[in-house]
Amino acid sequence: MLLVGKDHRRTFFDSGACRVLATATRESGGRPQMVITFETEGIEDAPDEVARAMTRVDRTIFVSRLGDQVRLREIDEPGTQTTCYLHDTGHLRRAFARVP
Repeated sequence: MLLVGKDHRRTFFDSGACRVLATATRESGGRPQMVITFETEGIEDAPDEVARAMTRVDRTIFVSRLGDQVRLREIDEPGTQTTCYLHDTGHLRRAFARVP
């Protein structure tokens, strides 16, 4: 599994959420990879590092706006892509985060 987050002061998503999800994945026996990128204007600006990492996993979870951009384009990566709208780790304390 690949977690893609953003590291930028204007970003909508806190990259700390990626770290929390990676820890939970490891504790559940998974092997997460994580890529923290800069803020992009669109899919054309997506770092090559993300595209390369996506080819090595069967699932990519975006904790970033890049996920919204990717879903609007057809891509040839073998795995599935999901956008997680977890804005920050504070959301994990809310009851809604515990809904299966």
